[in-house]
Amino acid sequence: MVISPKVSLNLSVDILNDYLKSDNLHVELLIEDSSSDPEKALNALKKLHEKGVMVVIGPSTSEEAAAMVPYANENDMLLIAPSSTAVSLSLDDNLFRMVPDDKNQAEPLALFLKRQNITEVLTVYMDDESGSAPVSYTHLTLPTIYHV
Repeated sequence: MVISPKVSLNLSVDILNDYLKSDNLHVELLIEDSSSDPEKALNALKKLHEKGVMVVIGPSTSEEAAAMVPYANENDMLLIAPSSTAVSLSLDDNLFRMVPDDKNQAEPLALFLKRQNITEVLTVYMDDESGSAPVSYTHLTLPTIYHV
């Protein structure tokens, strides 16, 4: 069974509000759909900021994050990105990522391949930064792990 992000977030907010009740605090969930489009993501961020929102769970993609971070920095908003991995976004800013960037994922992946005695890998990926960067960093790391 797959639970949608919206259902998961609503459940999480209910649990969080139960926890915060004794301190007379309350969290409200506002959802904006960017359709993974950087321009829509930036517009959604601006709309949320106009409503007084200062913490946003999102964006999902690095492309969206690149469009949103300057606005978030200028307006002291915090972005919590669950899946943004572009190395170009590894900066001292208001983007908190829940996963390591592509470069920092390469060595653990290469070590995993070695420990599993995998000597041949076929990579299939989208021809964009989110597809090619993890492959590139992993290919650069493999020779140092395998000592070739």
